[in-house]
Amino acid sequence: MAWYRIDPRYLRQPDPDGLTLAYVSHGERDAGHLLIHLDGNRTVTRFELSYDRFLGRGELFAEWDRTDGLRVGEVDTHGRAGTSGPRYAMSPIVRYRRASATDLGSLLGYVTRNADVLDPRHSQVVVAALRDALRHAAGLADS
Repeated sequence: MAWYRIDPRYLRQPDPDGLTLAYVSHGERDAGHLLIHLDGNRTVTRFELSYDRFLGRGELFAEWDRTDGLRVGEVDTHGRAGTSGPRYAMSPIVRYRRASATDLGSLLGYVTRNADVLDPRHSQVVVAALRDALRHAAGLADS
């Protein structure tokens, strides 16, 4: 299932001049979300991308901002899968690590499959950040 946009009225808007946008997918084969933070000029300042691959080993999480660049990790749910009841013992945490070319390729593929609903300027920022990291990861793998 492709991303669908959540109405911004239902999202916390931390910057009074900015705007936070959210896109979510819950498909048969994968699930995830993209959260984009815009400044007053509607330029992307930050994004968070989550992708839970079908039959994958875990949920990938990527976080980017203009000053710090891209960080990638996996969501650690402490061994819980699916709905385990009304409450978790602990909130899931992200364990950041050096991203592999395979993981970055999966994230990039997920974004490009769902990018039709994004503003082209926003899509360009997300795709460029992932492609740059992928080139870097592939270069490290070659050396």
